[in-house]
Amino acid sequence: MIQSPEDPPERPEGDGTDLPREQVDTRAPDRQQVSGAPTTGEDPQIQHALEVSRRHAELLREAGVDPVGVYVIGSTAVGDRWPHSDIDTVTVTREPVGDAELLQRVHDQITAEVSGTYYDTTYVRYDWLAEPPADHTVAPHTQEGRLRLDQAAPIHPVTWLELSTAITADGEPVEHLPVAVDLGRVESYTRANLSSYWAKVADSLTAAAEGKPADAPLTNPYPVVWTVLGAPRLAAMLDRLHQTAPGQVPRLVSKTEAGDWVRTHLPHYAELAERALADRHGRPASFTVADATAAARLVGEVIVVANSR
Repeated sequence: MIQSPEDPPERPEGDGTDLPREQVDTRAPDRQQVSGAPTTGEDPQIQHALEVSRRHAELLREAGVDPVGVYVIGSTAVGDRWPHSDIDTVTVTREPVGDAELLQRVHDQITAEVSGTYYDTTYVRYDWLAEPPADHTVAPHTQEGRLRLDQAAPIHPVTWLELSTAITADGEPVEHLPVAVDLGRVESYTRANLSSYWAKVADSLTAAAEGKPADAPLTNPYPVVWTVLGAPRLAAMLDRLHQTAPGQVPRLVSKTEAGDWVRTHLPHYAELAERALADRHGRPASFTVADATAAARLVGEVIVVANSR
């Protein structure tokens, strides 16, 4: 069994979707051109993610599928992986991978071998990379370790950006992939996601808190923590896009950086952000119904700030 460096706290199911100017060169940039690209070093969390991702590639080859490569994205790739973080990857193949039984066996084996975290991947065809991704692309992918074959995969402009700045776990180096990163599309997608998806999240938090005592403790603070760091992450990403020099490709904003953004731009929520970061980093933190209401208000103010840019 591949053991996580530390076992994570239990997390509720269904935490929703993650994120996410001119056309950039259709090949992934050199690592020197990536703003803030992390190094793998000896960080045990990164090394664990790479180990699991390489095991995925090995299992695929044993099953007769030779991937172009497996590329680590998400919190690991931005240097912000904590013990309870998922391991997120993109798996690039030259041919469609449509054998449901084969993929199920592979991912059942990963689940059996990996302890303490979810391993999630999206299967992407190599010939898709040279163009901006199509909307609602159906492709095999896993969500919280569960294989999904006939649903739209998390493939959108931010996915291409993440892939271009990913860490190569196995196969062809990511900088050799012909990834068509379009920062204009990344910005449009990010703005739309903030004003639609996250606005709905805020509404659901408000509805869930309605009629409950403000000082009632939350037995499951995950939705609040996720919201307090999630929506500001997109606003911080918009700032980063505007600060990116021509010809460069920025890496995504981490959740820790999202907390920093809150402290800087919406300091009246700084204490809530501090507690959200403490919870994410495995330190004791408590939350009440009032915090859920505050998280919903925070989303609204984040949208206002983002729209003023």
